[in-house]
Amino acid sequence: MLQRLFIAAVLTNSQTNELQKLQNDIKSLSTKASLTRPENLHLTLRFLGDCDERQTEQIRELLLDEKSRLIETLPAELLLAGISAVGSFSGRDGELVFARLNVSRSIRQLVSVLEQGVQKLGFPAERKKWFPHVTLARRVVWKDREESASFVIDKNQPLEPIPALHLFRSEFTDRGMKYTSIFDWIL
Repeated sequence: MLQRLFIAAVLTNSQTNELQKLQNDIKSLSTKASLTRPENLHLTLRFLGDCDERQTEQIRELLLDEKSRLIETLPAELLLAGISAVGSFSGRDGELVFARLNVSRSIRQLVSVLEQGVQKLGFPAERKKWFPHVTLARRVVWKDREESASFVIDKNQPLEPIPALHLFRSEFTDRGMKYTSIFDWIL
């Protein structure tokens, strides 16, 4: 059975609360918006796509190996992220609104190590440059185009330690996306 998988970091409670405030602003400034559910807010480190049981086990092993290596060489408090700005881009059915994150060099190194690891397992190379962000809402239709421009703002919040990394399974449900952690890496 295939599972749609991705590796992600969850943010601190204070960061998640700040993201939810931003989502409330989106809701009040739009006529339509599909907000990301609070439990689904995350920083994707590597999208993997549809994986069979063998690939899923290989990814778990890779994460266990990298966890051991990183713990030896990299203090967890160096895996830092902070909300830096809010932006958007247009899609065919509205805008996608995201919170851009400033991340520490250690997180960028982790993304690079994960990329090399999954390529060794046979996954294709990521085509796009990694862009650290959290998706806040999709299909946003603003009430007032000019007023929505003021929503794209700089935040520059302090960097905070990432509390955990996860291997998530992504499922489409009648209530929207559901992400289930199938491997936890608590930092």
